[in-house]
Amino acid sequence: MDQKDFETKVKENWAKDESSLPNAEYIMFLSKYHAENKGVKIFTQVKFIFYLITIGFGFLLVLMFGKRRISLDIAYKDEIDTYWLFKYYNEESGWCKFDVDNEVPLLMYDKGDLFGHIILITNKNIYYFLDEDKGITNTNKSTGRINLTSIRGSIEFKKAMLSGYTNILINGNRLGCVEFDGDSRSPGSLKTIFEQTALRNNELITYKDESPNDEEVAPSLESKLKEAQGLYDKGLINAEELKSKREQILSS
Repeated sequence: MDQKDFETKVKENWAKDESSLPNAEYIMFLSKYHAENKGVKIFTQVKFIFYLITIGFGFLLVLMFGKRRISLDIAYKDEIDTYWLFKYYNEESGWCKFDVDNEVPLLMYDKGDLFGHIILITNKNIYYFLDEDKGITNTNKSTGRINLTSIRGSIEFKKAMLSGYTNILINGNRLGCVEFDGDSRSPGSLKTIFEQTALRNNELITYKDESPNDEEVAPSLESKLKEAQGLYDKGLINAEELKSKREQILSS
């Protein structure tokens, strides 16, 4: 598929009635979140041009005519730069090879730096291209695809105090790490979206995609024990119930 056909198909899917698409409830959830959390004005989709035009008079143009979005690095639907989306789609590793005909790119976090930190959320999957480990000398990448049906349980964004890198974990299983720098809006927004996806999964994710994940995100033993302890700490279960839950987890 060439770039023109790719962009045409993506834009056609964006224009479709949300209620007619798989996981319509999830699409409407993200649409509402986007509408209620737009706080940063962007004059253009292309970031390097944005940085240039914010110098001098261009800064006034952004203030006057800029389009609001969740953050500089988070784009929703037609805010997504299809030029870069096509490049990621065609990367040799295949980490972003979504089903163009049946998947709708909904939200993309793209740091846009030399090291590459990207999260793409469609109406069926989450695709990610993150650092495998923290540190400027580390060049290994953590990439994969996760079915939305698998986003359940605990969601953690753990920031390392010294390096500044944030580790993203689902049910105790680490996806990778990203350096958000001074961006205060993106990590909070992504964490909220992940948490709501997990908390409201049965309500929002009604289309059951049976294709396997690229990564294992089922609850780990450690995360199950931690979740049980959390219920006890909040007073939702008593000591006897905690003991019973721990025994069930350890025996499973």
